[in-house]
Amino acid sequence: MIAWHSRQYIKNPYLLFIGIAYFFIGSIDLFHTLAYKGMPVFTDYDFYTNQLWIGARYMESLTLLFGFYMLMTEKEFRPGIVFIVYAVLSVLIIHSIFQWKIFPECFVAGQGQINN
Repeated sequence: MIAWHSRQYIKNPYLLFIGIAYFFIGSIDLFHTLAYKGMPVFTDYDFYTNQLWIGARYMESLTLLFGFYMLMTEKEFRPGIVFIVYAVLSVLIIHSIFQWKIFPECFVAGQGQINN
């Protein structure tokens, strides 16, 4: 939120890019926290917690990788488009886990990690 509201003062687009990305990564992490078994929020499926964590980590790793690429280039940065792209990616990750249930089951209690 600080990065977004100070975007007209930030000289380095990398900081704004990371700020926008971590807003959405943090949102998925909030769902991850609410999905634990002891929390009575999502009770219909046992795999939400690990799927949300993996989804957020994928998004985070790709963000940092692309962020380093941004540091090396002088391309124009459009924060509105980056915000929309991350919003769409976050919605796709959340829908693939909660609604479509096509995100891989990453961990099964009593069995451990699934190696496919």
